[in-house]
Amino acid sequence: MDQDIRPTSDLTNYKDLLKDVSGDHPVILKDDDNNKKYVLIQVEDEQKFMNGIKMYKKFERKF
Repeated sequence: MDQDIRPTSDLTNYKDLLKDVSGDHPVILKDDDNNKKYVLIQVEDEQKFMNGIKMYKKFERKF
C-alpha cells in the first residue's frame, strides 16, 4: 500500500491534504519532533475533514 508521509507542518495546506485522503489509502502524518505518526482515514466531505483535522491529535497513536 502506498503511504504518504509528511511533516505535520504541512497540515496548513488543508485542500491538498483533503485531496490526498479522498482515495483508498490512509495518509500518515509524521511528527519528527515527537517521533509519532498520525493517521487520517478517508472522509466523506470537506466539513467533516476540517472538523477532524482540528481534533486529529485525539486519535494519536504511537507506532
